[in-house]
Amino acid sequence: AVRRAQQGSPGAMAATVPATVAELAEQLAQMKTDYDEALDTCWILICAALVFFMHAGFTMLEAGCVQMKNTQNILCKNCLVVVIATICWYLVGYGLAYGEPNTEGGSFCGTSYFAGAGFLEEQANGVNRWRDWFFQWAFCATCGTIVSG
Repeated sequence: AVRRAQQGSPGAMAATVPATVAELAEQLAQMKTDYDEALDTCWILICAALVFFMHAGFTMLEAGCVQMKNTQNILCKNCLVVVIATICWYLVGYGLAYGEPNTEGGSFCGTSYFAGAGFLEEQANGVNRWRDWFFQWAFCATCGTIVSG
């Protein structure tokens, strides 16, 4: 009797285990949704980092095409392009490209999400906009480097 009390009674153990298969299926579906979102975020961040590493390739290409005395200027130019692209994309670019359209009529560009406004609010899929902002910023900055080269 003492051993059974230490191990717990079968009734107490059954109370902690989900009662039905439907509850288990619901828990499994919620876990899958959570893991899917985490994996999506990791994948997008990895892809954005790979796109951003294109800057190093373009920098090496441009530095190899100029005289040695101009190499430092190329490096500074590419760093400056990334800084300017980041500021412009944060303040204006994302809002124009992905902001909500004007509801009063057909609009050419977005009218919201300028300077990070509304980024912490969750989208319909339950995530905030920083992940998407970072991914698109990598392309914005890379395009600036390609054009300036």
